[in-house]
Amino acid sequence: MDEKKILRERRDKLLHLRSYDDGKKATPEERKKANLIKQKMNDLERNSYASIIICKSCGSVDKDMVYSKELNEWHCLECSGKNLDYWINAKKI
Repeated sequence: MDEKKILRERRDKLLHLRSYDDGKKATPEERKKANLIKQKMNDLERNSYASIIICKSCGSVDKDMVYSKELNEWHCLECSGKNLDYWINAKKI
């Protein structure tokens, strides 16, 4: 299954469970389930930012990506250009 789709589904489940998680309506089992989903969602989000799926700078998911060997990160072409301009100007100073 596509990682973005999994992340979207987990967010939907989390939002649904969060509506019960105000300490009054939620059962201990529902709170435990909500916490597990939050943990899995955080893991997926962290992994997605380390992959080619999401630009590390702007969060874009629908642009062409380029790998920055110096930063060990993926960036969209637009952000990569901005980062390159920054590094060029930083070396001049």
